[in-house]
Amino acid sequence: MSVRKGERTEGKLRVLLCAENLSRYTLTVCKNEKVMPKSQRWLLTQRIVGSALDAVACITKANAAPLNEPIGAVMRYIWQVQAKGHIRTLLSLLDLAQATFGLDLHRVEHWVELAVDTDKSLAAWVKSDRQRTAMPGLQEIITVLHPLIMAASGLVNT
Repeated sequence: MSVRKGERTEGKLRVLLCAENLSRYTLTVCKNEKVMPKSQRWLLTQRIVGSALDAVACITKANAAPLNEPIGAVMRYIWQVQAKGHIRTLLSLLDLAQATFGLDLHRVEHWVELAVDTDKSLAAWVKSDRQRTAMPGLQEIITVLHPLIMAASGLVNT
């Protein structure tokens, strides 16, 4: 039996699927010598691939952290914010790669769509976690740590 369209919800780990799709596409594009010249690969391509893979790693770690324990919930939030930082870094590097290598705009648009979709799914996951977490004092701890976590992840005022 199927669920009516209006009653469907997003899967809890949609963000992981999005991040893995982003990483697969990133690896496919970056290993193509016609798209990313081998002579310039070490300058930018390695950073692009690293950012995509680091985002997946942070999301995977965050998912493994227990939300029902205070330290687990805080670590989960830290990894979620770090993943957001990696996605934002990837977007900046894609802009630079497009200007440097003259990448096809359709390819870059698709790449950016994958990154933005991952970022939006991540934001929805963070919001869902905040709503689910009802431990006394946890939200206060996260509120106090938030500016430090953001600064350490290279994100300010986001």
